[in-house]
Amino acid sequence: MKKHLSIRRKIILILLNFIMIINLLMMGISFQLKNMVIDTLCTPTVSEAISNKIVDIVKENLGINTDKFQNIETAITENDYIEHITSKYVEAIIEQLNNGNTEFTFNVEISAEITDLIEAIVNSFKDSTNSSLLNKVIDSFSEQILNQAKNVENTINEYITENVNKYANQYDTYIKIYSILISTWFKGLLIAFIIVLFILCIIDTKSIGTTLLSFGSCSLFVGLLYISILFNWASNIFKAMSQQYVGTALDLSYTYFMKTGIIMITAGILGIIAGMIIRKKS
Repeated sequence: MKKHLSIRRKIILILLNFIMIINLLMMGISFQLKNMVIDTLCTPTVSEAISNKIVDIVKENLGINTDKFQNIETAITENDYIEHITSKYVEAIIEQLNNGNTEFTFNVEISAEITDLIEAIVNSFKDSTNSSLLNKVIDSFSEQILNQAKNVENTINEYITENVNKYANQYDTYIKIYSILISTWFKGLLIAFIIVLFILCIIDTKSIGTTLLSFGSCSLFVGLLYISILFNWASNIFKAMSQQYVGTALDLSYTYFMKTGIIMITAGILGIIAGMIIRKKS
């Protein structure tokens, strides 16, 4: 014969379920936030912004006027080394963010990529002249041009440092919150809290089956929230904030919301099934 909970115990169970839902929501954010930030920073929009500035710095340091030589512009903007340089800075930004930095300093080694890029520019410049005499002059100065690689590297590092710190100062509070949310100790605290809630629920209901059934339902509910309402809500807020503060509407990846949702839905279903089996046997 099944035992019915008293009104007081039902109220406690409802309260525990509510706290569990909040905890599971926080867990989803904590475990996926880092991936979402990486995905956002690696979007073409962000990479293009960094890449375009690198191109400008390269042209300025080398004194190149690409208005007259369109293929030189193409050699700079479409060169694979620009993509390598951009990805290095994106990785450096993410690394310092994940370390909890609020003051950023970039000393990224890109001399090799800059050297290869300059060589590609020189070759494109030579292709534009159709003059063997002028090409000889260009060859004679190529070493001098290549010596600018370190200057270009320093200028780009200074630019990235200055601008990232400018944004970091504006979003100092957000960066600190981000560092807390992705920290190992915070994730451990959330997991420990689930264990405490589970024990409290067993004490309240005096039934492991009821506890599994109850918390399984909470996990199922949160999982469905993640793959439906939460993504649309977070995506709209993120687009509005990025448009206001960055000047470009950035998109959140649905992948991580879906992964979190599927994990929680699966855990919820397993919990419900286990709870029903245990309750049936008792």
